[in-house]
Parts: sequence; structure tokens; C-alpha cells
Amino acid sequence: IDLQGSAYFQFYVGADIMDSKTNIFELYQGGIGLGEKEYYLEDDEATKNIREEYKKHIVKMFQLAGMDEAKATKSMEAVMEIETRLAKVSYSAVEQRNPAANYHKMTLDELKKEIKPIVRKQFESCDGKMKRLLAKQGWQQSKF
Repeated sequence: IDLQGSAYFQFYVGADIMDSKTNIFELYQGGIGLGEKEYYLEDDEATKNIREEYKKHIVKMFQLAGMDEAKATKSMEAVMEIETRLAKVSYSAVEQRNPAANYHKMTLDELKKEIKPIVRKQFESCDGKMKRLLAKQGWQQSKF
């Protein structure tokens, strides 16, 4: 069951890979605009070119949303900063395929200690039924 997705992280309910009779609330890294962390971190010419074209694309999208070029460029820089920071702590595609590396079961209280206040606020705004589910289930994945 997909409960909510975002560009930066996703969570849903699925079978606990260590106990298939139990459903668990799972938190996973979401996508970053370029898809793979290497596009943000590597410095070869091809990768730099892809990054520059992506930046142009972001500016164009902001302009289509009604921003002038200066504001669109500033917004693109913010997007690139956020996505680059996420890329630095994201699992690679290979790491994401390793179930053992992605299994970090914890209680809701343990998770609250690990996540930043802005993310914690999103979880705490869930309705009562969701809060009961979160309180009794574990969590999986995510370095960030």
C-alpha cells in the first residue's frame, strides 16, 4: 500500500522481509531528479554536461511555472543543493538491491530520534489510524 510518495522519500506498508506474516511501515529514499547519485557527484566531462543540461531544464520548468529568469535560476540552485546533499547520503542502485543493507527495523520513537524535525512533523501530522499503525510497526531503510 503506497501511503505517500515524495521526490525525496517514500513510505508505504509492506511485508516485513524477516517475518512475512507481519506487515511493516517502510521508509525508503525517493528519487532525485537525475535518478542516480553518481550524476551529482562524479566530475568527468560527460557527467558535468548532463548536470548542466539538467540545470537548464530546471530553470525552464520554473520559468514555465511563472518565475522570471533570475528567480528561476536561484530556485534551480536551491534544488541542486538539496539534491546533491541527498545524493551524497543516498544508496547507490547496487546498494538499494541488497535487502540486508536496507533492513533497519526500529520503533517509531527510535525513528523520531533519527530524523530531522521537518520530516518528523510530516509523520506526526498523520491521522489517528495511521499513528496507531506507526506506533506498533517497525521501519526499514534510509541513510537520510
